[in-house]
Amino acid sequence: MNTRRLAATAVAAVASVAAVAGVVAPASATVYRNTIGVASCVNQPTAPQVCVTTPTVVVFTTTGLLRLRFTANADHCSDMIATPVVDGRRLRGVRLGPGETTPWYFARKLTDGKVTPGKVSIGVQATGVPGGCNRGWLQSWSGTLNVRTGTDAPIRFD
Repeated sequence: MNTRRLAATAVAAVASVAAVAGVVAPASATVYRNTIGVASCVNQPTAPQVCVTTPTVVVFTTTGLLRLRFTANADHCSDMIATPVVDGRRLRGVRLGPGETTPWYFARKLTDGKVTPGKVSIGVQATGVPGGCNRGWLQSWSGTLNVRTGTDAPIRFD
């Protein structure tokens, strides 16, 4: 068997195993899926809708590039504003209803102004929106944070 045919057979075998296992990301990506939330928000008297506690996860990127999105729990009884935080830097918040998902955010790990590989801390801060069961303060929230790192995290920054 020639080298090309052997390589094609190996790629096909890996792809079929990945498909059976439910893996959809290319080999160059690492996908992190985390359930995050706050069961009892600590709110400031001057900003009762802002949940001060920001749960975070730490991921590793080999390229310094990543993309992320957040899906609000479908059991929420009111809307929330989900604001991703990457290494302490707040990104643009998005209003989400129960079960809704933010668009993909594109981010990078910066060290001394340069894109570098390494550990990245990613969190979501929640702000409540009056309506439904929200009567003026955010009590709790949860959802799913999806993070994709690697060469398939496109170089595009919002």
